[in-house]
Amino acid sequence: MKSSISIILIFFILSMNSCDYGAEMDKTIWVYKTRKDYSKHVPIELSADKTRVTSFPAYSDVTTKWPVKLTDGFFLNGSIGVNTGYTSLLKVEYSESGKTISADSLYQLLIDKDPFIEFYSIDDRNNVFFGDNLAFGIDTFKINELIRTNSLEDYFERLK
Repeated sequence: MKSSISIILIFFILSMNSCDYGAEMDKTIWVYKTRKDYSKHVPIELSADKTRVTSFPAYSDVTTKWPVKLTDGFFLNGSIGVNTGYTSLLKVEYSESGKTISADSLYQLLIDKDPFIEFYSIDDRNNVFFGDNLAFGIDTFKINELIRTNSLEDYFERLK
């Protein structure tokens, strides 16, 4: 009996060591400048040709935490990607509505299908900009300095 329990215990320990306890945190950082300030509007992801919605948030996924305003009209995160469009719907209204709006309805509410003047991205797996003691976990001071010195492309890939 003791040996059976020992074997089960060993098997359990070995199986726990092989488990994936969750995917690695997404370290993508987006820095962008838009034609207007859409920071309070609900973003939706559009197809490359801007003719359909490919992704949109549920009302419960919308947060006013993002985007973070940076220097010179730039923003940090808060969009879905370079194919983001912005709706006339305000984040506060949508999050408090208690219901998710359909993709077709959100498409009808689009106010800008091509809002970006500039759009940069980095997959920061090496933690160049991430840190535990930083606002939102991201070094906004360093990113603002890159913006001021026109050096974003030293670290970020320009997508637009």
